[in-house]
Amino acid sequence: MPRHFHEQFSEMIIVLSGQIEVEIDGRTLTGKPGDVLHYPRAMPQTERSTGRRALETIFIAWKPGDAVEQLRWPRLRHDHRGRLAMIGTWMYETHPFAPCKGVEWMDQLLWSLLRAYADGDEKSDDAVVTRVKRYIQENLATDLSLDKLAAVACSSRFHFARRFKQSAGISPIRFVRNARLEAARTLLLTTDLPHRKVAEQVGFSDQCNLSRIFRRENGVSPSRFRRRGFE
Repeated sequence: MPRHFHEQFSEMIIVLSGQIEVEIDGRTLTGKPGDVLHYPRAMPQTERSTGRRALETIFIAWKPGDAVEQLRWPRLRHDHRGRLAMIGTWMYETHPFAPCKGVEWMDQLLWSLLRAYADGDEKSDDAVVTRVKRYIQENLATDLSLDKLAAVACSSRFHFARRFKQSAGISPIRFVRNARLEAARTLLLTTDLPHRKVAEQVGFSDQCNLSRIFRRENGVSPSRFRRRGFE
């Protein structure tokens, strides 16, 4: 699928067979059997099947109730215990009968799926990196330079940057930029704040800086992105 995004829906892809390559959040991810991908609402992505076997997935979409919480979820997680695939299969098998069973039945399965994804094993992040990520999400409008983040981690710049990238897969500065962009997308779609205020609240130096980086990363200007969200 070419580059696209969904204004209202978050998505989850459970890979059953084959292989999928996804460009999202400034990274290229490869999903194989046993992997689960999460696309937050309004985050652009490009997808292609790259394996020799036919790609088979379970696709789930929903209107997120708490977009802020989902900002912290990884884009890809391996389903070590097969729990996510099991719940996803239940949802797939139950879906044709959902009107008979009531919406609550499907809602409970969805809640279980999202909770399992959010609570999945955290082997990819050590405690220090997890603490720094939380600090970033809670302080987007403040100084988040490498020196500041290293101080939060009680580490030298070099050691912290290397540790963060090994754990998170991207540099701390890239993580900060991605978090600010995601927060900007959320504000553009859920508020009528002028772009100048959006830039201030998520930590961009000014409206021009927001527009330049937003267009480069999302392929559209903040104004066009907001208009499309309300079409």
